[in-house]
Amino acid sequence: MRQQQQQQQQQDGDKDCLEELCGTVSESLVGAPPAGINFALGVLSSQAQEISSLRQALRRCTQELHDQTWMELLAKQQDLQETELCAELAAETRLLSSQADLLRERSQQQSKRLEEQAKELAAAEQECQRVRTQALQNQRDATAETWALHLEVQELRTEYTELARGEASKSQIGGGDSATPDMGGHGSSSGCAFRVPWHDPGKIFDAFASDSHGDSRSRRMRPTDFGHICEQLRRDQGRGQTPMHRREGFAEFTFSAVFGVGVTEVDRSEFV
Repeated sequence: MRQQQQQQQQQDGDKDCLEELCGTVSESLVGAPPAGINFALGVLSSQAQEISSLRQALRRCTQELHDQTWMELLAKQQDLQETELCAELAAETRLLSSQADLLRERSQQQSKRLEEQAKELAAAEQECQRVRTQALQNQRDATAETWALHLEVQELRTEYTELARGEASKSQIGGGDSATPDMGGHGSSSGCAFRVPWHDPGKIFDAFASDSHGDSRSRRMRPTDFGHICEQLRRDQGRGQTPMHRREGFAEFTFSAVFGVGVTEVDRSEFV
């Protein structure tokens, strides 16, 4: 729109200049033949039009050159922007590639850690299985040992009964023959041997039972006392002393096996 206004103003100016020039030529040719004046004015108008056409052509060429230069500048700018964009894309691609490599490395490390943890877990499960198997085996061994001790207690009771019956058939022991341990402890002596009346449970109780709270009239048979009875019976049978590694817990076990689990003491009536 602005270019059209400029062109219109330029044409109006050229027209005014041509009219002024024609007036000047007409004044300078006063007295000349009219045909010569018309010829001169025609040549002048033709030259003016040609100059105007050339000026317009030059203006168009200038505009086209300007437009071409502008287009080239825009193309160069676009190429530069594309180059910068490609460089940025390449840099971003390298960054993403580096991050992908880092993530891949971390993933591999995580996979290795998971594999190691899986191996450790498998080893722990195997160890737990081994411990569980060992515990079951220990439990079976303990059960077997418990039954063995039960059998041993039964054998001791049987031997005790047989010995008591044998002693009863050989001799009768009166009230003055009551065997009472000396102050050296149950089932032992301080240089004075004594015989236990195995045929008489009452006298056995009197010989080995402990006083209850210092009262000799309320004697009680406790696991320790019963252990002394078993040890004395073993020695009287000629089997010698019980090995030390088998003494721990044996008195409590045999007492519980004979009188019941949870029983801590019995009186004379319960023992006999």
